[in-house]
Amino acid sequence: DMRILFVAILASALHAQTIDFRKNIAPVFEANCLSCHNAQRNYGSLRLDTAERARRGGNKGPGIVPGEPQKSLIYTVMEIPPGKAGAMPPGGPQVPKAQRDMIRQWIAAGAPWLKT
Repeated sequence: DMRILFVAILASALHAQTIDFRKNIAPVFEANCLSCHNAQRNYGSLRLDTAERARRGGNKGPGIVPGEPQKSLIYTVMEIPPGKAGAMPPGGPQVPKAQRDMIRQWIAAGAPWLKT
C-alpha cells in the first residue's frame, strides 16, 4: 500500500533530520527548566546552562547520558505525568509531547550541544 510506504519514508526523513540545539532544544530548556536549574538557582545541584553541567547532572544522577535518553534525567523526569512525584517542571504543565520526543531524539543522537 502506497500510504504505508509514504508514512515509512516520511518517518525515516524526520528521524534523520538533525536537531539543532540552539533552535530546537535551548528554547525548551529556557521555557521549562532554566528558571530553577541555572548558575544562581540550581535545585538538586542540577544546572542546565552548560553542556558539561547538564551531563554531570545533580543529586539524582546524570542529567544527560549521550545516546541514552532512558538514563538521562532531563528526559525521564519530563515523561512523569504532572502531579506525580519527580515530575518536571514541578506543578506542570507538562512539556508538550512533541518537544519531549525531540529531546529524546536529540539525546539518542548523542546530545550535540553547540556552545552559545
